[in-house]
Amino acid sequence: MNYSEIFIRVIKIISLKTQILEVELESNTRISDLGIDSLDLMELEMEIEEEFNIPLNITDSIPDDINDIVYQIQKKLQ
Repeated sequence: MNYSEIFIRVIKIISLKTQILEVELESNTRISDLGIDSLDLMELEMEIEEEFNIPLNITDSIPDDINDIVYQIQKKLQ
């Protein structure tokens, strides 16, 4: 799965969780700018894990931006 495919799926999940339009989310959108708290981040992590069927640890070391999440997923899928 390539970067673009992962990115599209991740922004759909984030958009549903945050009510931010997908077109407003970019790879460099900072996680801190999403307006989510630690519980929301944990739920987001679980939804991403379920979507890609992989374990993640984004709540252990909070990624800086969406790009970091996508790269973490891409690495796990290799």
